Amino acid sequence: MRCTKGTNVVSVRRLIQAAGLEDAVVAQLKPEDAELYRGALAVDWVSIEFIARLFEAAAPALFPREPRPIRQLGCTIARDNLTGVYRVMLRVVSIPFAIERAGNLWRTYNDTGEASVTRFGDETRARMTVTGYEAFPEATLDETAGYIEGVALLCGASTADVQPLRPTADSFAFDVSWRT
Repeated sequence: MRCTKGTNVVSVRRLIQAAGLEDAVVAQLKPEDAELYRGALAVDWVSIEFIARLFEAAAPALFPREPRPIRQLGCTIARDNLTGVYRVMLRVVSIPFAIERAGNLWRTYNDTGEASVTRFGDETRARMTVTGYEAFPEATLDETAGYIEGVALLCGASTADVQPLRPTADSFAFDVSWRT
């Protein structure tokens, strides 16, 4: 089973509780998902399929007017996760450096796949590729794109565009571009 750390569960739980939406979101989950949602810790491993279902239930409730609510959820989770010393550090590092570090951390938060980042010549574009990962769910692709966008914005980008590329049988990628 492909798993990811429970940090996103904790972030989503914090966000929907703060918005007063927990009962409405939990009601949309299967009973076993609701139980996992309630009990997951940041250090726990949860299935990628569960986290995709959680994103699909929580994002539209949190961002009902957003055309891409799961993407917005990813951006918001980046801001939620990257606080304190991380926030200060992101203000002084370059966007390519931050995206490369995010790629290096892939295996800390995911039990499957290997990430790499390729910079393009003008230093305003990069590609993050994850290989050895079959069928990454659409909701998690969109959330991850939002998270990458959030990191770029926290690093000082005025705009960031993250485009998931068509997944292959065992890989997926994101093209990232930004303006400062």
